[in-house]
Amino acid sequence: MITPPTAQAPAGPPRARRTNRLAVIALITGLLGLFMIAVGCALAALPRTGRHGDRGRGLAVAGLAAGLAWAVALAAVVAVAVTSADGGGAVPAGVQPYPKVGQCFDFPNGRLMTDTRIVPCDRPHEAELILTFDVPDTLWPGSDILVATGRPGCWKRLLERFRTRSPVEGGEVVALLPQRAGWPRDRAVRCAATAPQAVQMTGRVNALGKRLRMWDELNPSDCFDLPPDERLPSVRYQDCARPHDAQVLGGLTMSAYSGTEEKVLRTRAAGRCASRWAGRLARHPARGRFTLRAAVLPLVSLEDGSPPVPGAEGDRLVVCHIRATGPGRLTTSVAPPLFRA
Repeated sequence: MITPPTAQAPAGPPRARRTNRLAVIALITGLLGLFMIAVGCALAALPRTGRHGDRGRGLAVAGLAAGLAWAVALAAVVAVAVTSADGGGAVPAGVQPYPKVGQCFDFPNGRLMTDTRIVPCDRPHEAELILTFDVPDTLWPGSDILVATGRPGCWKRLLERFRTRSPVEGGEVVALLPQRAGWPRDRAVRCAATAPQAVQMTGRVNALGKRLRMWDELNPSDCFDLPPDERLPSVRYQDCARPHDAQVLGGLTMSAYSGTEEKVLRTRAAGRCASRWAGRLARHPARGRFTLRAAVLPLVSLEDGSPPVPGAEGDRLVVCHIRATGPGRLTTSVAPPLFRA
């Protein structure tokens, strides 16, 4: 007896492949910038989409690409920020590196050279970099224009900060100019306050700088203390209600011819001050406590970066002032009754 074959049940429809959840998460987090999560989920999803037959391989690849793009962008931003904070990053070939603001340094080959050597500020040093400013972004302007721009620009900004263009007693201002090899990437003029020639200072340029004044920065009625060495070009501003050495009466100018001796100029200046102020001083109630003096110095223009040349022809500024007589000091202002006379 032959048994007919048993009929097999028809096969059901094929199982639908599911979309891998990690692939979906990778895509979403990649688009949102959560690159660490996106990369991790994408790397975990890729094997499953191949070995287990899950759908979503394209989603995982897209999430991985988006996450890596965010990572690269973030790394670029951080690199730019670090470079900016570091003062411009690597120094181009041929450019002498300069100090940064707040750093102290020496000039190993003289102040006319561009090379500097960083020194801790608590050790003896020649200069401190105070501030910087950028010159316009143009073609290389040439050394002459940079010289004419640099020092006056430093003077102007130091006046705004310290009320004097030279915040170190007896010192000067040096402008470290942009270098052609670094132009236009580096257009900064660096303004340094320096100690007097052949002298070093210790510590930072501090609040004392706000009390220093050059003679030509004094105003009528200003009271001040004289420096230990009267040949220094600066004095120390003082409150007239406190003991002080001297007080300004006023200023005037006079002409000087080339080769005129400074002693002759001082004599002429004293006579000019006496003709203007002696009569009024004679009527002052405290006339026995002070004497009339004259300080003579070359006129300095903030528009000209070159230092004045002693003995050169040109106008001189005369600062007429009074000084305490004898070893004592002035304790009040003489200006109010003097100017009312």
